[in-house]
Amino acid sequence: MGRLATIATLGVFSLSFLFVPGCAPITIPIPVSLTDAGVGEFEVQAGVPKNARANFSFTLGRTGGSGSLSIDPANVSVQPANTTSGKVSALTLQEQNVCLDACLLADVDAATCGEVCTDGELRVTIYIGTQEAITADCEAGDMFVFEVELDADGNATSILVAPDSVSQDLLDLLNTGSFGACVEVISPVDGTVLVDSLTFNVGL
Repeated sequence: MGRLATIATLGVFSLSFLFVPGCAPITIPIPVSLTDAGVGEFEVQAGVPKNARANFSFTLGRTGGSGSLSIDPANVSVQPANTTSGKVSALTLQEQNVCLDACLLADVDAATCGEVCTDGELRVTIYIGTQEAITADCEAGDMFVFEVELDADGNATSILVAPDSVSQDLLDLLNTGSFGACVEVISPVDGTVLVDSLTFNVGL
């Protein structure tokens, strides 16, 4: 299921800032290309989790101990394999049942399978940890779940994430200059899923 780990050098970020007392904290968005790292595009079967892992290297200059992850809906899409009737949000009952059977057979929890197969939602889960841990286990590290609502053409219209903040331990790991990530997707339809990039929103 996993691919060979890919080293993605994202460059060195040196962040300097001027702090003015009484002003709101400054947040710096740092985009990370998942596609360039080989973990952003997936050929999928409805209801079946598909994942890929990569190693990343970059350095944050300074942080104020806060951060979050986000994915821009414009960077997410699902292209159904059946383009003649390829609509994501209008699955037939038969398509829903095929998706649910495959999802439950893959040992995914029933609630997630229902949201994906019945509601037509794309599920994106990202695990972030040390390179060694992620290489050994695609469910190691901190887990972030993105619930992606899709329109009929397979384009993301909204994205929710849990949790919505990054732990201090993970910020400390990011500041070591390297980390591993595993990206897992569960699609409501057969086809191609694209999750082009992820953004770290880092507080200064």
